[in-house]
Order: sequence, then C-alpha cells, then structure tokens
Amino acid sequence: MTKKTMIFVLLALIAAVILFSFLSLSEEQSLKSTPIETNPTIPSSKKEKTKKYIDQSGVTFEYPENFVATPESDLDSNTYSSVIVSSMSYPGSLKIKVEDSNVTTLNDWFVKNKVDKKNLKITKTKLADLDAQQFQNKDTLTTIALDKNVLFTFSIELKMNKEEWVKLNDSITKSFAFTPPPPPEEAAGASEEDIIYEGEEVIE
Repeated sequence: MTKKTMIFVLLALIAAVILFSFLSLSEEQSLKSTPIETNPTIPSSKKEKTKKYIDQSGVTFEYPENFVATPESDLDSNTYSSVIVSSMSYPGSLKIKVEDSNVTTLNDWFVKNKVDKKNLKITKTKLADLDAQQFQNKDTLTTIALDKNVLFTFSIELKMNKEEWVKLNDSITKSFAFTPPPPPEEAAGASEEDIIYEGEEVIE
C-alpha cells in the first residue's frame, strides 16, 4: 500500500468517525426536544356532603354539612320563616327571610327600601324557579325574589371569605323551595306524623 493510499484511508476513517458522532448527537437532541405525551390526571369529582333544612313554614333547602342553619324565633305575623346560616370555620352569616309583602314588583322593593339602583350592578338570577335579582351594596350581597305577595330575601355580609359565602348562596338558592302551610282548618286535621317541626335537619 502506497503512502498516498494510506493517507486517503486514514482521512476516510476520520470522516466516518466525525459523521457518526454528528448523527448520534442529532438523534439525542431530537429525543430531548420531543414532548412525551402523558395521560392528564383527572381530579376525582367527590360530591360535597350536604344537609337538608326543613321548617314548619314550608321552607326547604340544601347546604354543606360544615355550615349550621338556625331558625329565628319570635317572628312577627307577616314572617313565614327567618333562618341564619353560619359557618363552623369562619365568621359571617347568610340570612334568609320569607315574608308577606305589599310590594307587587321587585322594582317596588327598591323604592320601598330606598335603594338607589343607579349605583348598583344588578344581576338577573334564579331562586329555584322564580326570577330573582342580585346586587352588592357595600359589603352586603342581597338576592330578592317575589312570588305573588311573598317576598324572599337572602343577605350575606362579604367582609371575609367572600368566595365561600357566594358559593353557599348559589348552592342554597338552587335547592330552595317554599310550600306555604295549609290554612288552620286543614292543618288541624293533619296527624302528628304529617307535621315537620321547625329547624329540622335531614343529613344526606
């Protein structure tokens, strides 16, 4: 083998080594830059445990078990029900009041209570199947609805834990129901088993 041939073979080997190294490096970089697909973790939809509030006036609603619903006593003759829902973990409360009213529209309620609608952002919402209006005035979130002459008022102080209280309000308004009690003559004929006592809680 001549000297020229040996030099040519040596150069060819060096070129082959360089080419091999370059190809190996390119393949490694490609593997690093290719994203690896993984199955996303889907959070478990654990249902929140709730309790059901029932009172003698015909008010029922569901609420999370870490809250307490307490009926108010000494109600006037126009009030069917007044309930305070409070938290076991943080301050604040949601007050629910069901009463007879002489207002015929929700706009009449604003006028009667001297609430200036011009400075409020009023949202149309639902209380069960009733049309309702919701607004925040300073630190109080109020939801009102009217069914003939029966007025429903929900009010919450939002000074602390605003998100939790708004979530509670939404939960109760969706499950809320009101069935007025029968006239006294009909109620007198009901057996004791048919009577639901005020403030009874059913845990589900």
